[in-house]
Amino acid sequence: MGMSETKEPLESDVKKEIEKTGLPTEIRATEALNNEGWMVFNEYPYLDIDENKIRTLDIVANKSFMRINNNQEKEFDFEYTLYIECKKASKHSWVFFTQASPLPFIWLSIDQLAYAVTKGTFNRTIEVLEESNKELTVEVTGMSVFSRIPVQLESLSYKIALSQQSVFNNKGARDDFYEALMQVLKTLSDKERNVESGKDSKIRVKDRIVPIIIFDGFLFECFFEKENLKISKIDYTRYLAHGLPNQRLPALIDVMTADYFPTYLKKLNEELVSKKEQK
Repeated sequence: MGMSETKEPLESDVKKEIEKTGLPTEIRATEALNNEGWMVFNEYPYLDIDENKIRTLDIVANKSFMRINNNQEKEFDFEYTLYIECKKASKHSWVFFTQASPLPFIWLSIDQLAYAVTKGTFNRTIEVLEESNKELTVEVTGMSVFSRIPVQLESLSYKIALSQQSVFNNKGARDDFYEALMQVLKTLSDKERNVESGKDSKIRVKDRIVPIIIFDGFLFECFFEKENLKISKIDYTRYLAHGLPNQRLPALIDVMTADYFPTYLKKLNEELVSKKEQK
């Protein structure tokens, strides 16, 4: 074989290499979203303003919910959008310091309410207006993307994660959780800039945005109990991210295992359908 000749890789060789990446996780997540009726956009572009480069987030998924108006016709009611980054690890795991209702989480709830009030968009007031006039569609000027992240997800059981640590990671290896976190936050930040500049559509009061990190690996939580450090395996937590400089509000990032994601979608859909029926 000449020096310039290259051996063609076998399918099995390619499969082994691909299985080391987050692509199979993205494919599984896409299939789960399709099964639950979400519209999926893979490799969603965003501008990383810090480096002035176009990058991509693994998945953005939308799901619209309809209502029946006074003329018994279907019309748009509200929309959920999921911003998803997928990661995989065969050796290291992610560990989160969690609490049930930490003070920063309570502050976040108050901050979101205060932000809504100062913008003149106290959610329940607007919803009452919409309920009294089904033909009314309220678009909010200056509404922050980060204010559309739901503080409470009633159909899901979780604790709030306040910090994170990777374990069994090779020295000098990249921090894939931080990388995923920055990708999600920068995508939301780019979305916010586009909304403010008029390049993207405004955000309605009822609309919600849920940032998600899916991890094909093991998740654990840690906390102290009677001065003893406790470690427990988990499938899901909500990470409280104070995030980027000049970020208007903290963000709750839903972090879960790849195996849990289909269950998460079913529970989220149950909550959305339930809220729709309550209107």
